[in-house]
Amino acid sequence: MRMKDFLLGIEDDLRSKGNYCCYCLEPQGDKFSCCDENHFVPFDDLYPEDQKVLIKNVTDEYEAWSKAQ
Repeated sequence: MRMKDFLLGIEDDLRSKGNYCCYCLEPQGDKFSCCDENHFVPFDDLYPEDQKVLIKNVTDEYEAWSKAQ
């Protein structure tokens, strides 16, 4: 799998997970508030820098998992 396809897959997965807290980037899930606020937005509405942070978190988790195999 090419890296570009891998990253696009991660972005699609993050989009499918719903909304994220604008402040700490945690997925909303069943929560009505986070960080003492109730500001949740879809992945595409996050700042590009915040999108990159979420993508990096997923790639770091995958890298750690692959090293443990």
